[in-house]
Amino acid sequence: MSPTLTLHRHPHQPGPATLRAEVGEGGLLTLIPGVLGVNLLPGLAAPRGLTPEGHEVQPLHARPGEAAGDDAWLWEIQSGPVQGTWRMTFAPDGLLLDFALRLEQRLGTLTPLAIPIRADAGWLVLPGADPIDLSDRREASECFTIGDGPQAWSLSSQGGLALVAREGNRPFDSVRLDRLSETLWRVSLCHDGLTAGEKIEGQVILRALPFNGCTDVTRITEACLAPPVSVAFPEPPTPTLIDSALEDDGSLALRLGGQTLRVTASECGKPLREKMVDEITLTAAETALSGQRVWRVDLRMTTARPMRGLRLDAELDTPCGNPTWEGDATVLIPGNMARCNFHPDHIHGGGPKWGPSPIPTEEPNVQNAEAPGCCHGWTFAGSRLPQVWSAAVDRAAKRMVWIGTAPRSDLGENCAGFVSPEGRTTTLRLATPTTYEPWVPLGYSRMRKMPRRDTAAVPKGETITWTLWVAAEETEDLNAWAALDRALYLHCRPAEPTPLKLTLDGAAKICAGAIHDRFFKTDLDRIVYSTGPEGQAANLAFTGMAHSALVMLWAGHEFGEERWRAAGTRVLDTVARMFLEGPGFPWTSLSAVGRGGEVEGSSAGSGEPGYVTMVGFDNLAEALRRERSWGRDHPAWEQALRRCAEHWLKSQSPEGAFPHWGPDFGPNFGANEYGITNIEAGVIANMIDAHDLFGGEEYLESARRAAALCGRHLDDGRLWGGPGDIRALVNSEVPMFMLRGFRRLFERTQDPEHRRLMLAAAAWRHSFQYAHSWPVEVGSSLWRQGWAGLGMESASASNLHAVAFGGINLPDEWALWKITGDEYQRLRCEDLARYMVQQFARFPGDLGFPFAGAGTESWWVSDTVWGKGYPWIFTDPGFDLGFMSWVTGWSGYGALWARELGIQI
Repeated sequence: MSPTLTLHRHPHQPGPATLRAEVGEGGLLTLIPGVLGVNLLPGLAAPRGLTPEGHEVQPLHARPGEAAGDDAWLWEIQSGPVQGTWRMTFAPDGLLLDFALRLEQRLGTLTPLAIPIRADAGWLVLPGADPIDLSDRREASECFTIGDGPQAWSLSSQGGLALVAREGNRPFDSVRLDRLSETLWRVSLCHDGLTAGEKIEGQVILRALPFNGCTDVTRITEACLAPPVSVAFPEPPTPTLIDSALEDDGSLALRLGGQTLRVTASECGKPLREKMVDEITLTAAETALSGQRVWRVDLRMTTARPMRGLRLDAELDTPCGNPTWEGDATVLIPGNMARCNFHPDHIHGGGPKWGPSPIPTEEPNVQNAEAPGCCHGWTFAGSRLPQVWSAAVDRAAKRMVWIGTAPRSDLGENCAGFVSPEGRTTTLRLATPTTYEPWVPLGYSRMRKMPRRDTAAVPKGETITWTLWVAAEETEDLNAWAALDRALYLHCRPAEPTPLKLTLDGAAKICAGAIHDRFFKTDLDRIVYSTGPEGQAANLAFTGMAHSALVMLWAGHEFGEERWRAAGTRVLDTVARMFLEGPGFPWTSLSAVGRGGEVEGSSAGSGEPGYVTMVGFDNLAEALRRERSWGRDHPAWEQALRRCAEHWLKSQSPEGAFPHWGPDFGPNFGANEYGITNIEAGVIANMIDAHDLFGGEEYLESARRAAALCGRHLDDGRLWGGPGDIRALVNSEVPMFMLRGFRRLFERTQDPEHRRLMLAAAAWRHSFQYAHSWPVEVGSSLWRQGWAGLGMESASASNLHAVAFGGINLPDEWALWKITGDEYQRLRCEDLARYMVQQFARFPGDLGFPFAGAGTESWWVSDTVWGKGYPWIFTDPGFDLGFMSWVTGWSGYGALWARELGIQI
């Protein structure tokens, strides 16, 4: 019978309470996914030997392994040709192999360690060799010579396994790759050309580490040798006497600070009963969450029999009214706002995206009374949230009620939502999984949807815990949720893992190279929207190509790539020409079909000319500042910026708003439209740039008036969002550009009011910032793929795509930390920087994308009935957008800023 090694998981991590690894004569036979890797290790092979003629010496083991402590096994090697010992020591994130072998006869090859890897495990990265796509390789075997230098390998880019050989009396000579079957490869570390009497001693470390395109063996070595990270969770407070008994309907209830909390447990929709669980308790204690006074509520129960489809729901009553557009109440969920999170004239009704059903149902033409945005049901799945919480604030009631939890329960990821029937108060809701896990790349040649987490089997005797945080306070501040958002982040943020990932330099080079090689059109000196057939002919006003041109210019200067720098300069010359020569307002487009590079007015197809004007100005001004510092001047760029600034002044409303569109933008726009969106808050930063470049107090005064108006919107707990064809919806780009505008204005004025508004805008910005799985737990499958960043964002409630656009705020977030000294600001900035190296393909085949630097709006979204963001975005007839220059451009922009600011990832 094979000996068994038992490994225990941390109680706060999802999955079975006990993980078992079967250890047999050939080494590790099976290891539960979540310890060493998903679909990576069916087993570790025993030592192998080959004669000089290539015949295999089998077996090298003559007796079974023996326990050598609580976490190690020892084998005696007595095969005749080879004598000695082979010891494996296990850890949750890897293993250590020590071997001491003596040759009794001459051998062509001795392999102390061979690692079977699934054929769809991803890319094999070896020193001095091109990455190998295991899923596409058909050769029977191949041998790679190892040169001098660090002995380190990345055995799978999918699972982030890294291997380091150390403390040996002889380095390895080669790596051998053998295809064992259609589904299995074997990777062997080899000592070659051994003579009789030779002794081979050494140590090999196999670690599960995040991988994000790093092929630097020195960095692999350092990460592999670093001590494992342990995540420290605080001890729960001593519960008070507030507790609850299980009712017949499967619910428990508590009264907390005047609010009623109800938690319901069910199995496949049927209420739990006492006979189904043992010792079910719901206890509460007043405590502090990162300095904020809250109630901590702990649900704890032990299964009395096996279960499937176990689900927990929590509802918290509030005195807050309906979050209607003209009312005094606001409901907040990260990445979403429900003050008026639907618009009566919009076909989708806005967000929240899902209605009362726990499973999304298609609603092609929802009516106003039925729209999810009418606040009758659930919003986003927890996989899309930076943190799982929901808050209701009511100025009239002078009350803010907030409920939150960790991103994951023992049952998986959580969801957040609310119910607010017309004429009644709002109830906040949290629940364990209601939907599919995100799409994740498996093998990099395909994407698969993970199963619903709430259908998972729970064994008998499993202890389930669910921790909730509840707070209520008297306030008229409709942004009072921000302090608790910060507190939950600081409490839940895991210890930073030792990352093995792409460097900022590497990310910037990949992005700049992809923009130049894939999107830059030399005949017209422009950057196209995407590689798709529609994107090749898209109006350039929509691409906002100035930021991608800036990336080529900046990276070309930093890395000595003159072709990048020259291309970036030529495109920015085109941008300036469009400002100067276009009809009316000076951000226009090139002809959609490239008719001689003609400049023409923006069309309604772009939908958002004011917004793109603002972004174009921002990047052209940044490029001009940098070029001047490098000793190059561009009079046409300066002239273009001056003309644009003057038009902003001319079209600013008396209240301070800048238009989203109007007659100066082109023939398809009528009167100036100021009420659609306040995303043009970013023009505040444009005006500061104009003040810096040209002087003139009128620019600074314009920025002050716009800030006063935008500040009133922030204080009123509402945001209008863009794009302009989606009226009144929340969009991450609104607080993104508010933060930039208020930050730049405060730096000039040092006005405390501008500082306060800057912090409020930052809080909104952070509420949109999320990742695939938050937090990305050490050892999780996403962590092993290098997803250690938490900076991705949801664009809007109605346009759920994950983008790198948030990279625009890297200099603003860093400045915020310098201004406030709050480590929270630094951590959120570092999260954003980490995401900048993982939004795009790091090598051909990565993420299933065909070229390095390929990026798209969303390649991973969860099961949803809304079209934008589906993986078929690449292939659906008539909707092939391909890979997008603006996503790659913002990734490169963020990487370059993080590099310049000295941010460590």
